[in-house]
Amino acid sequence: MNKTILFEHRLGIFIILILLILTYAPLTIGQPLIQEQSGETQGGPDVIEISGWMGEDGWYRSGVTITIHPPHWTGVYYQINDMAWCEYMWPLYIGEDGVYTFSCYFVDDQGNHSETYTESFKIDTTLPVIHLEIKKIDFLRYFITLQGYDNTSGLACLQIYLDDALVAECTSEPFELTLSLKNVMNSVLKIIVYDNAGNVSPGLFGLFHLQYSLTVAWNGSQINTPISNGETRTVNMSVSSTVNKGLFGRYLLRLLEGTPYTIHLSVIETPDWCDPWFTAENLTAVIHPGEIETSEAVLCIHVQDDAPRNYTMGWVDMRASVEPLIGPFHLFTLIHGFEQNFTITFINK
Repeated sequence: MNKTILFEHRLGIFIILILLILTYAPLTIGQPLIQEQSGETQGGPDVIEISGWMGEDGWYRSGVTITIHPPHWTGVYYQINDMAWCEYMWPLYIGEDGVYTFSCYFVDDQGNHSETYTESFKIDTTLPVIHLEIKKIDFLRYFITLQGYDNTSGLACLQIYLDDALVAECTSEPFELTLSLKNVMNSVLKIIVYDNAGNVSPGLFGLFHLQYSLTVAWNGSQINTPISNGETRTVNMSVSSTVNKGLFGRYLLRLLEGTPYTIHLSVIETPDWCDPWFTAENLTAVIHPGEIETSEAVLCIHVQDDAPRNYTMGWVDMRASVEPLIGPFHLFTLIHGFEQNFTITFINK
């Protein structure tokens, strides 16, 4: 009898323990690792990592690399804006200016979807544009109209300097300045335009002032996929150049029409495990007043065999420059030189 009572007592304790376990720690055997949920949440750095050169007001001034860190190594899918969903295989590079919403979700072995994670970001790598018009009122006075444009992040500030002295400033729409200046025959007019991303477009204008101007673009689709160790990837580049002019600069520019000039391309800095080079470091263009010259270049990026793996981000800092054109007997400068730095980023597989 005592044994029967002892057994029933132990059985009762065992049943109570089982009920407590089921109440506070439900069984998960056979259940999916990720429960299907609805709605969207902000991804945060733990899920979606966005890296690039951050400028002002939340704008990136370079292309960005997007890396997803899923909580479980199962299926991962992503979407950029309203484009189709794609399977995530490696970090992504986006280099085109614009405003983006990046979304992703995960799938477990049983096909269940996680919640959707989202991150928004914006890119503006383009310098603002300056439009200058100078009209002569009489022998000493000039009427100047200046406009600034930026179609991506918008303008933040427009300034006019005369011989390094600030003479006018505009910090609101429509970013237009009109003023009358006297005695500018030997002066240098400097115009600076800032956009909301922090890009700065300086311009120098004088009575005859001529200055080279350069813009560099490249085919971003050629570096969208990771570069493997030991691989050499080529990137096609386009270098646009022209000559900006002052009030009477068009007359001098016509005299210089047909004059060739050299655009020099160089690599400034890159990781130790990356060997970049240009197939041709010097490009030749010709002065044609009012026209933009376009020259083609090819950048080769070689990733060494012992380079870091696991989708490390690499970069190539470069410079495009034009030397000034000096006049006869080296007495004065006919066309002022120009240089621009730019960066290409990529992923090493």
